[in-house]
Amino acid sequence: MHILVVEQQKGSLSLIVRRLKAVAGKGLKVSRILGEQEGIQDGPSHQADIAVIEFPESTAHGPAVLEQHLKYYPHIPVVVIASNEQHTVDAFQGGAQGFLLKTECSGRLLLRELRNVCAKASLRQGMDSHGYSSANPNETIGGESSKGRTQELVSARVRIEAILNGSSNGILLFRPDAGVEHANEAAYRLFHASEDGFTGRSPEELFCPEYRGLLQEVIDDAVSQDSVQQIDVTALRLDGSTFDAQIGIAPIEYLGNGGKHFVCTVQDITTRKELEFSLLHYADELYDLYNQAPCGYYSTDERGIIIQINDTQLNWLGYRRDEVIHEMTIDRILTPESVTTGAITYDGFIKKGWLKDLEIEFVRKDGTVFPAMVSATAIYDETGRCTMSRSTVFDITDRKLAENALRESEEKFRQIAENIDPALFIVTDDRQQILYVSPAYETITGRTRQSLCDGTTSLLDFVHPEDQTRIKIETDTGFSSRNPYTSSEFRIVRTDGRTRWAQVRAFPIADGSGRVYRRIGIMEDITDHKSFEEILERALQQEKELGDLKSRFVSMASHEFRTPLATILATTESLSTYRQKMDDAQIDARLDKIRQQVIHMKEVMDDVLQLTRIQAGRIDFRPVEADLDALCRDIVEEFRSRAEYENRIEYSGEAGPVVLTMDPRLMRQAITNLLSNALKYSASNDLVAIRLQRTESQVTLQVQDDGIGIPPEDQKHLFEPFHRAKNVGAVSGTGLGLNIALQAISLHCGSIEITSTQDEGTTVVVILPLAA
Repeated sequence: MHILVVEQQKGSLSLIVRRLKAVAGKGLKVSRILGEQEGIQDGPSHQADIAVIEFPESTAHGPAVLEQHLKYYPHIPVVVIASNEQHTVDAFQGGAQGFLLKTECSGRLLLRELRNVCAKASLRQGMDSHGYSSANPNETIGGESSKGRTQELVSARVRIEAILNGSSNGILLFRPDAGVEHANEAAYRLFHASEDGFTGRSPEELFCPEYRGLLQEVIDDAVSQDSVQQIDVTALRLDGSTFDAQIGIAPIEYLGNGGKHFVCTVQDITTRKELEFSLLHYADELYDLYNQAPCGYYSTDERGIIIQINDTQLNWLGYRRDEVIHEMTIDRILTPESVTTGAITYDGFIKKGWLKDLEIEFVRKDGTVFPAMVSATAIYDETGRCTMSRSTVFDITDRKLAENALRESEEKFRQIAENIDPALFIVTDDRQQILYVSPAYETITGRTRQSLCDGTTSLLDFVHPEDQTRIKIETDTGFSSRNPYTSSEFRIVRTDGRTRWAQVRAFPIADGSGRVYRRIGIMEDITDHKSFEEILERALQQEKELGDLKSRFVSMASHEFRTPLATILATTESLSTYRQKMDDAQIDARLDKIRQQVIHMKEVMDDVLQLTRIQAGRIDFRPVEADLDALCRDIVEEFRSRAEYENRIEYSGEAGPVVLTMDPRLMRQAITNLLSNALKYSASNDLVAIRLQRTESQVTLQVQDDGIGIPPEDQKHLFEPFHRAKNVGAVSGTGLGLNIALQAISLHCGSIEITSTQDEGTTVVVILPLAA
C-alpha cells in the first residue's frame, strides 16, 4: 500500500507515521508532502493508493488542501486526521471517505481506517462500472438536507469509536461462520495481537481448548434467551500466554448483510482471581486461628444453647464438639455462683450490647473448676431482638496464682515499709501516678499521705524552691536514661516552716521483657549528716586556707625579712671593721640604711598585725567627717618628698573639699597601699595618676599606672593575703596591701574594682558612698 501523507506543518504527523509503520510492516510505502507549500498537483499523489490529509485546529487550509486533492485526483480516496469533531464533519462533507481524531489516532486504528476506505473505494468503483451512480452528499432526500444527516452520522461514529477505544475491556464483534470482524484497542492489548493476526480468527481459538465446548453452549444460550451470557474462562493470547478472563456474549442484528452477529466483552480478572484465592486462603487461616487461638471462643443463641465453640475451649473443658454444639446450654459448664453472676449482668449486657472482663468459673467434664475472664458481644436482628452472643474466654488460672503470691509479697513489703525510718514510695515510670507511700513520709515532710493519693500535691512540692529546678532536671534525666540507680540530695521545707535535708534514691522495676514500668524510691532525712559534712567541710577548708596562708607567709617572710636582715648584718659588720677609717658622713649613711631596713621590717610586721586584727574582727573603726581631698593631697605630698618618687605623681581633685564620713587612719592606709603599689610596679620615670571625683551620691578615687600589669591567671587571687603576682620579680612586698585596702574600704561600705593588662598597666577604682 502506497500512502500519501499531507501535513500542514513539517513533522506534525511524524509520530502517527512512525506508529503506522510499526504496525503495517514492510509492505507499506509512505510519501510525505506539505500541503500549503508543495501543492497536491506537483506531488506524487497520482502514484498513491490513498491519501492522509491533516486538518489542524490552528489553520483553515485543511479543507482547501482536500478540495485541491479531489480536483486533481478524484479516484484516490482520502482519510482526514482531524483536531476536533467539527473538522471530521467538514471533512466528510468535503468528500473525504474516512477520518480519525488526532487525539485518539494510533497506528493500528489508522491502518484499519485506511484499509476500510480502500475496500469501500474498490467496491464503489465496481458499482460505477455497472452503471450505478454515487450520491452527492449535498443532495436532499425527501426534502431533508443530507448535510444535517451526515453530521449526525459522523458524530455518532465519533462517539461510538471513543466508547469502544476508551473501554478498558476488550470488545470483539464476530460471526460464528466468519470469525472476528472488529476489535477495539483494549482487545488488541489483552491478546497481544495485531489486526492482521486477529481479524477472521474464530472466537473459540482465543480461549483454552477445555472451554471451547462451553463457549458454544454460551453462544446458543445467548441466541435462545436473547440476553447476555457470562462465564469465567482462561483466555489464550496469540503469543501462547494465558490470563484469567470473564467474557460476556450477546447477539446483535448486524444490518450489513443481515447475518447474526455477536458482541463479546473480555475483562482481565487475573487480579480478581488472585484476590479470590487469597481470600479463600485467608478464610482457611482465620478458621485455623479461631480453633488454635490461645483463648476460647463460643457463641450461644437466644436460649443460651452453644451453637459454636473453638478447639481451645473444648480442650479446656474436656468435651468433644458433638457433645457441646446444640446439646448444651452455657449454664451446664458454669459453677452455680457464675450462673448467678451471669444472670445479674444479663440485663445490662442486653442493653449495652457488650460485656467486658467478667470473671467467672467454668466446670470441666471431670468436675474440676478453672477461673476465666469473659468478654461478650450481643448480635441483634432487624427488630432489635438479641438473637445470639459471641464470647471470648481467657483462662486466668496462672494470673490468679500470681495475684495470690503478689498479695502475700505485698503484705510482707508493707510490714517492712511501715516500720522503718526512711520513707518508701512507688510511682509509675511516667510519674503520673503514685502507687504507694510509707508512713515515714509524714514524719519527714510533715505532709499527709492522703494529699498525695488525692493528687493535691506531688512528691516534689516539699522541695525547697531553690532546689526544685535542679531536682526536676535530675529526675527527668534519671527516668529517661533508664539508669539502674539514681540518687539526689536536696532541701525540703516542712509544713512547720523548718528546712531539712533529704536524700532520695530510686530503683527501676522491669517486667519480664525488660520494660521499666515503675520506680521504687527511698527518702531519708540526712539533715544531721549534712550538718556534720558542712562542719567537716568548713574545717577542711579552713585548714587548707591556713596551710596556704602559712605557706605564703613563710615565703613572704623569707624574702621580706631575710633581705633587710642581711643588709643590716652587712652594714653592721662594715661599721665594726672599718669604723676607724670612716668619717661621720659615711657612718651616718650606714646607720641610715640600717634604720630604713628596720622601718621596712616594722611596716611588714604592721601589715601582718593589721591583717590579723582584721581577720579576728578586732579592727578599731572610728569614722568621723573628714575631707578626703585634703587627705589625698597630704598622702601625695608625703610620697613626692621621697627622692625616688619626685615628679612621678599626678594628682587631680575637686575644686573644694570632699567631706564624707570615714576613718582617716584606715583610709590613709588603704590609699597609701594603692599608691605605693602603683609606684613600685612602674618604671622609675613613669607617671602615676590619681584622680578624685564626686557625684551627688558617691566619690570615685582612681589610681592609674603604666607599669608591669597583672597576669590574667593572678587576677583572681589579687585580694588573697600574701599572694604576689608571678611577674613582680625582685620588687619587695608582702602581698597584704590590696587585702588590707579591701578590708578598709569595705568597712566604709565601698568597693574596689581593678582592671589590668600585663605589660600595659593597672587601674584601681575605689567607690565610696557619700552617705554611709
